[in-house]
Amino acid sequence: MWRYTIDLMIEGKYKARKPKLKKLIGKLGDKRGNDFNAVVARKLSGFKGLIVQEKLAKVNGKKIADPKGNVLGDIDVFYIIPDQFKLVVGEAKDFSFAKNPYEMDQEYKRIFVDGEKPCYMTKHKRRAAWIEEHLDDVKKHFNLPEGKWTVKTVMFVSEEIVSNAFYQQGETIIVYSDITEDVVKKV
Repeated sequence: MWRYTIDLMIEGKYKARKPKLKKLIGKLGDKRGNDFNAVVARKLSGFKGLIVQEKLAKVNGKKIADPKGNVLGDIDVFYIIPDQFKLVVGEAKDFSFAKNPYEMDQEYKRIFVDGEKPCYMTKHKRRAAWIEEHLDDVKKHFNLPEGKWTVKTVMFVSEEIVSNAFYQQGETIIVYSDITEDVVKKV
């Protein structure tokens, strides 16, 4: 029973009532997320011809923020494929596999459906839009040549996201075990 409860806490699924426990669960989730971001960035850094930046929060001295100055959050893994003039905004999420219809529905809503708060994909697309709107800053920050640069989005996940295929969202989602040089360059 204890092992099951601890697993729920580590996965961020335990519904804590006490503020101290909520804070602890939040810290565990943040650490797990940061560790996964680092693992993805390290793997991408091993591929030839990529420029990789983990946790990109500022570009050319400018925070990634909306027009009102609200920070949009950092880009988990940003990579550049210079020979293809491609900028890729990557979101890294360490999800546990949805095992039943209820969990699959909850996964779908967290990733793709805006509710009281924006879903992961909406936040991710806002950061990608910021990159598109600030191409000159990106080129200057990374010392990139002039050219017709395109911005792509990808979500890196620890395990398969069933809801992407089931609900036919059409987003580019790559499972960590499937990351290869060819796959990340075809985004």
